[in-house]
Amino acid sequence: MAKILVIDDDPNVLRIVRAKLRSACHEVVTASGGREGVRRMREDVPDLLITDVMMPEMDGFAVVEAVRGDEGLKRTPIIVLTARDDVNEVIEGLERGADDYVVKPFNIQELLARVNALLRMRDLQLRALEAERLKALLEMAGTAAHEINSPLTVIVGYVDLMMRKTKKKDPSYEFLTAIRNNAARISEIVEKFRMIRRYASKTYWGDIKILDLERSTKEEREGDVRGARGGDGGAG
Repeated sequence: MAKILVIDDDPNVLRIVRAKLRSACHEVVTASGGREGVRRMREDVPDLLITDVMMPEMDGFAVVEAVRGDEGLKRTPIIVLTARDDVNEVIEGLERGADDYVVKPFNIQELLARVNALLRMRDLQLRALEAERLKALLEMAGTAAHEINSPLTVIVGYVDLMMRKTKKKDPSYEFLTAIRNNAARISEIVEKFRMIRRYASKTYWGDIKILDLERSTKEEREGDVRGARGGDGGAG
């Protein structure tokens, strides 16, 4: 199931499109104007946007430009609904950043097919991005593991030597034990770097995210990357 935002100032179009997309098991959010639609997108980023072109105040072209100019929204697939089969209007929409278009009055089955095609493409792009991110992460993790292990081995060796020469009742033995235990902990973390299988992050503070080492060392579970699901259904 994908979350789809539909922007159109015609309530009848919103009703028909919403019913059809919901029958295909998609979650649908609607907006009756461009400004409202962009605001809704910034509040909750959808998986795909469908927007009419001819709207008052903020038309579909302006919506496309706003989305493509926003770092958090720019990767969202966009379908524009144009009221006439005007080649220049279609070209303008595509040049401004739309991914596809449908001419009004449109066949609802055609719209659904285009939606599902773009969602499949989005899923492939997300997986490609994940693969690139994982490749970079693995390279960094391998380098870090090597660079940390070398001095760590020396530290552990000297600590072990000092512990053998120090009596357990000596106050310094406790400090050496603490160093040895923490060195072992570092070694465990380095080993986890070697076991990274995917990229997973967690919130560190505010908007700052860091690598979630525990989740990154586990195999990806179904649903971790939300993919597109095609669907057929009757008109609502």
